[in-house]
Amino acid sequence: MPTYVNGSGAPLIERLVYTPTTQGGVDLETSPTKTISATAEAGVADYTTIHTLPAPPDARIAVLRGNVRLSVTIDSWGGGGAVLNYRVKNGTSSLSTGTIATAAATGQKFICFDITTKITGAQTYTLFLWVDAGTCVISEVTFLSGVGSCQTVGTNPCMSLTHYGQLQFRAYLLAVGGGNIVCRGAFVGTGALTTQSQVLFATTAATARQSYNDAATSRLITCPGILYLYILGTAATDLNYIADLEFVVMEYVG
Repeated sequence: MPTYVNGSGAPLIERLVYTPTTQGGVDLETSPTKTISATAEAGVADYTTIHTLPAPPDARIAVLRGNVRLSVTIDSWGGGGAVLNYRVKNGTSSLSTGTIATAAATGQKFICFDITTKITGAQTYTLFLWVDAGTCVISEVTFLSGVGSCQTVGTNPCMSLTHYGQLQFRAYLLAVGGGNIVCRGAFVGTGALTTQSQVLFATTAATARQSYNDAATSRLITCPGILYLYILGTAATDLNYIADLEFVVMEYVG
């Protein structure tokens, strides 16, 4: 619930806090290893997991984009196999498909993709794996999801706030992986924000952990209707997400 502060002749001030953090991160492979021998996508998933990202506490905050990071550790290959393919579904909807590894590569491999529907609430992710030939032995499989993006160019916002009036903004952002994270705010809901006039504020890509206060908490933003938040990173295989978010919104009431 929002926190209200108001007094005689003072504006109505609301504090909206959203803490989506992350879901998952647990190894789904319960045995020491698993051998993938199917040479076509099977009808039954190899792994299934349920993630439940919380919905925002207020209808004025909209979640527009989520991020899922898949990690698979490949131990060895056999029988001439060299390519490990995958598909991730949410129910019957295919979210991402492609190749995890080629040329018989081993080690920990990462796939990141964004989702734009069914982001919050209980979501069932299923993973299908198959090889080009022979076998592939894997030992660890994890899913990690959050409210954010794996974009390296901010062409699509991850969240929006509907508000007419002044506001302040604070967020704690994290990047899981080898890159850094950036947050941009704009009144523009599409596009790459290529001109400085489109960007109201932006963090630097200096760290994978970004604690952000707009203009050292002192500057007010006058919002004409909708403020969009773009979350992006410097590596396409990173999970860039919002751990904690706070809006302080103000409006004058009669």
